Amino acid sequence: MKKIYKLTENDLTNLIRRVINEQVFQFLKQVLGTAGDDIAKADAKIAAQLDSVFANLSLGAKNIIQKNGKSFIVSSRGTELSLETFQALMKDVQSGRRSIDQIADYLPRQLVDGTEFRSIIVSNMKKLENVKSQNSPKGLVKLSSRGQTFYDNFKNSGNWLQVLNIKGNMSGWKFHIFTSNFDDTALVFDKVYDVVNRYGAGLKVGTGQMFNRSIGNPGSVQYDKGVTIYIPANVIKNGQQKQMLNDIQSAISEYKGGGNISGDKMITNNIGYRYELSKPIDPKLGVTKDDYYSLYSPNSEGSSFNIQNNLDIFK
Repeated sequence: MKKIYKLTENDLTNLIRRVINEQVFQFLKQVLGTAGDDIAKADAKIAAQLDSVFANLSLGAKNIIQKNGKSFIVSSRGTELSLETFQALMKDVQSGRRSIDQIADYLPRQLVDGTEFRSIIVSNMKKLENVKSQNSPKGLVKLSSRGQTFYDNFKNSGNWLQVLNIKGNMSGWKFHIFTSNFDDTALVFDKVYDVVNRYGAGLKVGTGQMFNRSIGNPGSVQYDKGVTIYIPANVIKNGQQKQMLNDIQSAISEYKGGGNISGDKMITNNIGYRYELSKPIDPKLGVTKDDYYSLYSPNSEGSSFNIQNNLDIFK
């Protein structure tokens, strides 16, 4: 005979609460992405307040509507904000492309059921940023001693920093890794250094004040090109460019920033590549550093990732 367990009213209430909390947590992760994990780890009060507003959003029958297979957040005034747009806005905040204040006006003040939405999202995302900045330059992602040293020494510098020089001839091809602030650059530098060094490639990074002057300026041709990796001719001669790319991707798997890099052909959401010489050369032979400087063609507005009649090394 099977044993029968009777649930008290408190047991039932707690069970329902756990189911609801899990539903809200999954919704929070869906909307906020990695920020949802940051919130859970960073501060219990922030997590509780955001859990509350997202519980009302996800569980309130009138707060989200479906149209043509898409979800829309509905305000108390009847305006609609697609969940897809909201996710994109929050991703911009997480990557540093925009501040929470800059996107605030897109958010409804109140939901249909009267829940305060905008003020809670804005105030608690600001608190989250404060908690993260107090923890480390990369918030909840810990830098190695090498990365921390780079961060401390160059956060107030205003120049490009050539960290590693290329070994052998230069192929004319380079990778860019999208970074929109110096914290992201410190993390990416920290993660790719060993890979770049292993392939004998060159590594150049933007320092702290470079972001204020050019990399962080949307009107600059250097915008978001925080990390540059120069591909050696020997890598292409050995057919290792795809393996090198894979190794870079693996190295920066913890880095969640991303966006389009002007003038590059994007391979992933945060890695692009381009050819930087004024005429085609054999990338397997490459050119010396002296010849490179005479052939170098600087980035310009609207420039293509390659020049006419030049072989694309990733095709």
